[in-house]
Amino acid sequence: MDMSRWITYKAKDGIIDTYLDYEEGLPAFQNFIRKGLKIAVQYVAMECTDKLNEYRFLDTFFSDTINDVLFEEILKEAQQLECNIKVLLSDPFSSYAQIRASSINQCKEAELSKGLKHILDALKRVFSIKPVENIEHMELKNLMNYVQDEGETHNINIRFYSDCPSGPMYFLRNLLLCGRFNAGKTAALLPWTMIVKDPSVKGDIYDIQLDEFEYLWESSTKAR
Repeated sequence: MDMSRWITYKAKDGIIDTYLDYEEGLPAFQNFIRKGLKIAVQYVAMECTDKLNEYRFLDTFFSDTINDVLFEEILKEAQQLECNIKVLLSDPFSSYAQIRASSINQCKEAELSKGLKHILDALKRVFSIKPVENIEHMELKNLMNYVQDEGETHNINIRFYSDCPSGPMYFLRNLLLCGRFNAGKTAALLPWTMIVKDPSVKGDIYDIQLDEFEYLWESSTKAR
């Protein structure tokens, strides 16, 4: 049995692993993401259809879960695999963003700005984008537009949602890292689940979460 089929067989209801080292802080969580990247490339690639050959990320602000160094690694992997990237972040002008930010004692504008700059810093290093003058003083709406435009140039599509999702979701082709939004805590300091798509099962956990992502993607907007 090849490794791509073995890891699907080994999974229980699609679940390969559960992240419980949240007390170790952000470095431990980011290593969990790196573990997912490695598995997605090495073990489940043979089962990946064209439809699933994308990296999809749903997060609130991208301010603490994925920093610029980790996103740079993700961009390089996506380049090698020739897959597009979709990023869904919360619309900072929505009621949901306000409620979520208040729940974890954050400022929605500041956190989204930080997350967008993580993406932009990674883009600069991978694609040699020229630095922008006075970016620290750029209005949030203009920053959203600028990062979107730069991303689209390199097959990275960014949209902003206003609905309430079940939790953060990072789709690494046919592997999913699935978190949760709890009141009072950032998702990086909570348990996550690593889930593989079983090609022989229609409507498995992966499919349910992907349907939610696609629903939010279709109902989301660009920052215009």
